[in-house]
Amino acid sequence: MADVFCYDNNIPDYIAKECGMERAGIIGIALFDKSQNPTNAQLVDVPAQTYWLSTQSTSPRYVHIIKSTRGEYTGGSPVEEDGFGIEDKQITDAEHVANIEVEGLLDNATFWETVNRRKWKVALLTNANFLLWINKPVSVYAKINNPKSIKANAFWMVQFKWADISNPTVLDGSNLTSLFVSGTFS
Repeated sequence: MADVFCYDNNIPDYIAKECGMERAGIIGIALFDKSQNPTNAQLVDVPAQTYWLSTQSTSPRYVHIIKSTRGEYTGGSPVEEDGFGIEDKQITDAEHVANIEVEGLLDNATFWETVNRRKWKVALLTNANFLLWINKPVSVYAKINNPKSIKANAFWMVQFKWADISNPTVLDGSNLTSLFVSGTFS
């Protein structure tokens, strides 16, 4: 990876999207113990099915899959510092936030209270079958959302925060959709 302050002349051509759209929304998440270092191939290639299923049979479990979520990742916010010479400002980092909502207040209270107390690596599966992989420690804060309306649902609001000049790695997660939707691979 090039240094943040250097220019890289090896920029690939931009590819225009001819038609269609890439659906938004986060439909599932996975929390990885920060000691885990899966490769991109382990995460999304067809043998990834074996990798993901094997993570669910270890004890203690190092990967937790949370299905049926809703949420968003709207990108990072640049962190600026004073520049040098004739440069007034320079971007030195970015603060990222992803907000997820998930049901199961009573059943998952102990789970989320435990998750809140440590950092995780995180994978976010979008409705467009993109796996957004954050391969660095992420702070997690889950809190209860209990609206005043008696017709509303109560659920967990989970916020993920991390700092990185780079965006999450975008991978083709189409091999993972059935795991995040039904719990098994098709």
